[in-house]
Amino acid sequence: MNILLLSTKLSGGAGIACYRQYRNLKKASYSVRILCLEENPYGSSDIASYRQFLKKKSDFKKVIFFFKEALHDRKTKKRLKKNKLNFGEFRFPTSIFDICKHPFYQWADCLNFHWVAGFLDWSSFFEQNSKPVVWSMHDMLPFSGGFHYRKELEVEIHKAVINKVEAQKRACLRGQNIHVVALSKWLLRESKKSNLFKNFPHYLIPNGLDTTFWKKLDKTFSRDVLGLPQSKKLMLFSAIDLKSKRKGGTLLLNALKLLNIAKEELGIVLLGINSHFIQNQIDYETYPLGFVRDSRLIKIVYSACDLVIVPSIEDNLPNVVLESCFCAVPVVGFNIGGLPDMIKNGVNGFLSEEISSSGLAKAIQMALGNIWEADKVTQYMSSNFSGEKQAVAYQIIFNKIMVSHGGNRSTRAKV
Repeated sequence: MNILLLSTKLSGGAGIACYRQYRNLKKASYSVRILCLEENPYGSSDIASYRQFLKKKSDFKKVIFFFKEALHDRKTKKRLKKNKLNFGEFRFPTSIFDICKHPFYQWADCLNFHWVAGFLDWSSFFEQNSKPVVWSMHDMLPFSGGFHYRKELEVEIHKAVINKVEAQKRACLRGQNIHVVALSKWLLRESKKSNLFKNFPHYLIPNGLDTTFWKKLDKTFSRDVLGLPQSKKLMLFSAIDLKSKRKGGTLLLNALKLLNIAKEELGIVLLGINSHFIQNQIDYETYPLGFVRDSRLIKIVYSACDLVIVPSIEDNLPNVVLESCFCAVPVVGFNIGGLPDMIKNGVNGFLSEEISSSGLAKAIQMALGNIWEADKVTQYMSSNFSGEKQAVAYQIIFNKIMVSHGGNRSTRAKV
């Protein structure tokens, strides 16, 4: 069976997870490729960029496409403004890209969607598509009426447009062969009760990491590499945008002001943009490292720290939790979304039941005062979130699809 993974881009949490799944499936001898909308950062012939595909068109077709994209973007902005919505918090199920025209689509027996906002045009794609789709959900967008997370949007205020988009999506899904994969128990529950996906088969398959790569490095070495102090306790806060409301930056900022820890004993390491949001408002020394893409460097950052803070108020299965715990660094956060799937109190972190700055401060204080055993921090993660375990779980779905379709033109080696 030829499996095609699709993602708008291969950066960001969902894009990185898509690429890691590709690597895990390749190791398990699957015939697998990736089609992404944006540029391919990896250079592999098994990974194709749709925009690169468009560059091979004639100059006349390029010009036509340029105007089509500009017109589509203009219409989208107009619709967002009319409904008092922002681009980052709401998505219409439209695009100008025809996935079915790409050679990788024609090669595939089964499609595995990841985060495809802005890439997938629901109406034209599902009208043409006859191939089974496995949909790995990284947020609520696939089964919602346009929002990624409820807490990013005043859902009730925008109910009319949400209902309209949901009805449009529902019409597109009639007769489709879709298998839904949730990365967390929380998203599984939400999807199963949604109007769009409730009648499709569901599976729970968390992301999996390469256990040979994600492991703790020497702390002294890691701090030397990054120029971080050896004597302080160091806490890490990581997000693409540290000011993101959903990622809980404000809650963390206020929690830091409540800590009963001398300022010379604690430092805050920051990964992501807008680090000034934290830096300028606390007494503790901060160490902004900017936006880091290289996994080797990120592993060094985790290994340099004593604790990772994930103060999200709504989240699926954050990569930062998986990565940090594999590197034997405990995590503090709230008991929301997919965090309780990964964090066991007192074993590899603490979860605050109370979603507040005071609750977060108490959990941080407990974590910094606790003696953590590296083996216990990593043991639960390696048993439940390995790349091998993820590949085997997807095998069950692909085999079910293969049987229901009466065989395939291609085969793969056994896992």
